[in-house]
Amino acid sequence: MLTAGREHIGRLAFERRWSSYRSHEALGSPAGRRFALCVKDPAELVAIVMYLRETDGSALLLHGGMPLETALSHARRAGCCGLVYEEAETYLSVEGIMGYAESNHGGCGGKPSLFQYSSGTTGEPKLIGRSWEEISAELAAYNEALQADPSWKPVVLASVSHSYGLLCGVLASLARGSEPTVVPNTNPKLALGIIRDTPAHLVYAVPLQLHLLASLAAGGQRFHRLMTSGAPLPAPLWEQLVQRSDAVLQQYGCSEAGCLTISRGMLAPGDIGQPLPHVQLTAGPQSDSPGELIADIGSRIIRTGDVGYRNEQGHIMLMGRADDVINIGGLMVYPTEVEDTLLRMKGVREAVVYRGRHPVMGEMVKAQVAADPGVTPEMIRAWCLQQLAPYQVPGAVACVSSIEKNGNGKVSRKLLEAKEAAL
Repeated sequence: MLTAGREHIGRLAFERRWSSYRSHEALGSPAGRRFALCVKDPAELVAIVMYLRETDGSALLLHGGMPLETALSHARRAGCCGLVYEEAETYLSVEGIMGYAESNHGGCGGKPSLFQYSSGTTGEPKLIGRSWEEISAELAAYNEALQADPSWKPVVLASVSHSYGLLCGVLASLARGSEPTVVPNTNPKLALGIIRDTPAHLVYAVPLQLHLLASLAAGGQRFHRLMTSGAPLPAPLWEQLVQRSDAVLQQYGCSEAGCLTISRGMLAPGDIGQPLPHVQLTAGPQSDSPGELIADIGSRIIRTGDVGYRNEQGHIMLMGRADDVINIGGLMVYPTEVEDTLLRMKGVREAVVYRGRHPVMGEMVKAQVAADPGVTPEMIRAWCLQQLAPYQVPGAVACVSSIEKNGNGKVSRKLLEAKEAAL
């Protein structure tokens, strides 16, 4: 079935787990009910999810390291009947909450579903649900678009408590007959060793994990295939990975729809490839006239809030979120372009660009930069003036020890803008 770290867990072991769930006081009758899952062990989490999927139960994914009271609060808010905390034997009933069939949370029309909270980078996290039926269609389309060679061995570094790691890394792999290896995301050295021992690896990771791999790997070590998702891949990191890998892949999606596109070989950091077979995706016609990415899946229209265009090769190029674009006297600044320039400067470790307020122009470009000692705001602006058009250069640069992130480990430009507005 799968390998967790270095431990192989076969079909028989999974069947024993499923048998124990069938005799469980609460999990034994899951149909029409919604369960919150806050489980660290990836094999246990995958086993419970697969069991609920087959028995018409619904699951809410919560991060495995979440404190108990926080997990209970999320479970109540999501209309769950109970919480599985750390392991199946630890089940806590959530009192006063309607059963799944009676709940209006998630908008899945009463169908058994997988639920998760949005990342919260664009505001308060929202509860989003997708039916198992929708997910099955996505997995089939995903494997058709990926065209994975049977020799590729998935190595999943992305958390399986998120749909990227769980659905694309694990369930899609199992659906095409490939056994994934799931690596705890707290141990990059273990991950690097497993990758080294798996020559035809297809690594599922997020940009931060890929940065750690590239930093820790010996100079001569090459990678087979690296898949990235979840956040824009900084241009300097993309350039480094392209030089050290047979292929760098990227997939793009949103919480409401799952995976929408795959690039099987990135042409640039913003290259998110082409839509999956079950998706129609509109974008701007060219780089100087980008448009919002709008997905049409069956009868559902999903406005992603992201901006991009289709290039000459037919690939969709992602430029950023529509509400992150900064308007400087009618000229549009895309924060990721400026961030990529900042990250190319020697001594800069992290950077975020966001909208500030200007008394005359209305908006201005601001940046926070985590850099080595000796790197000053004046040096950073001078670097940008050599690389960017004048209107793109940050009008204000703050050097910080680290850049603040939200509870999901992501930078929120909205949070930075709101804090500045409150000053």
